[in-house]
Amino acid sequence: ETGLLEVGMGGRLDAVNLWDPAVAVITTVGLDHQRWLGPDREAIGREKAGILRPGVPLVVGEPDPPRSVTEAAAALGCPMRRLGRDFRAVPLGPGRWRWEGAGHLELPAPGLAGPHQLGNATVALEAATLLLGRSPTPEEAAALARVDLPGRFQRLDREGLRLVDVAHNPHAAAALARALEALPPAPTRAVLAMLEDKDPAGVAAALGERVACWHLAPLPGPRGLEAEALEARLVPVVGAGRCRRHHSLEEALATAHGEAGSAGRVLVLGSFLTVETALRRRALWGVGEGT
Repeated sequence: ETGLLEVGMGGRLDAVNLWDPAVAVITTVGLDHQRWLGPDREAIGREKAGILRPGVPLVVGEPDPPRSVTEAAAALGCPMRRLGRDFRAVPLGPGRWRWEGAGHLELPAPGLAGPHQLGNATVALEAATLLLGRSPTPEEAAALARVDLPGRFQRLDREGLRLVDVAHNPHAAAALARALEALPPAPTRAVLAMLEDKDPAGVAAALGERVACWHLAPLPGPRGLEAEALEARLVPVVGAGRCRRHHSLEEALATAHGEAGSAGRVLVLGSFLTVETALRRRALWGVGEGT
């Protein structure tokens, strides 16, 4: 039988190491969970490389991973294939793209929105080829067009004026910024609530001028960041005039919706917990339950 195991955090100390993989995948190495994984990409890459096993192929979702990853792969004799070097995604126009790597296929666009999803789909196909010992058939690979992950650049209305995204670090926020570029322009208000160990300033910097106003809310729980602390971290990046502080996430959602009106965009981000609340309280920000 074949199974897919996802690392919870890091890799070296994760429970997935109870099993030896047939193929290992490291998508990208960004800055997150630094309290536990280390201060920079090299340290985090070293933790992620803990899933590698001698001689087991490694697929990496970026062309230049940290040296800690490449050195660990070399030391263990792991054949390594890197996105952008050994395999790639080639856009072919609206709705079509081609995977070029261990196999070659022309495919419909992935079901998930955002230009970075082409890279993710290519990583999946490359790993599947190494695991199966053959290229996926066109019918198997076309299943990528039906993938649906709630909370990943999820449009809650036809026009894309009500969006949720679980982006909670600068790397994910940069991917979100690129995805926003594909939508028709609209004044955007962001509703943000985050955990205290995250980097709100880095998230705001990645989104830049795409957000006109930040509606800041507290996130309940022992790791939640209070709105006052969130504001203190954002003001040096975006300025006090672009920040609005709220007593609750529900208040922030309702206010952002009211001020955005029918022509403005409301983007909710910062945490899985933030997005969960937004989806449960759709009526507060003008989204019907059936959308």
